[in-house]
Amino acid sequence: MGVTAQPNPRPGPSGSAGLPDRSAALRLLSLGAGVQSSAVLLLACHGAIPRFDAALFADTGWEPPAGV
Repeated sequence: MGVTAQPNPRPGPSGSAGLPDRSAALRLLSLGAGVQSSAVLLLACHGAIPRFDAALFADTGWEPPAGV
């Protein structure tokens, strides 16, 4: 069973609510879970910077084991 992504509803150019604004760029955060990207995410959550449409995170498994 798959999940279908739904567009972020924004007012359209004519002000029609619920329709995506095709003129606006999709705002994505590449979240690495390090200090910088975590700080940017928190700033957006607290309204200090504009919010993102989505945050992307992938665990590559390349981190060294704990204690190394």
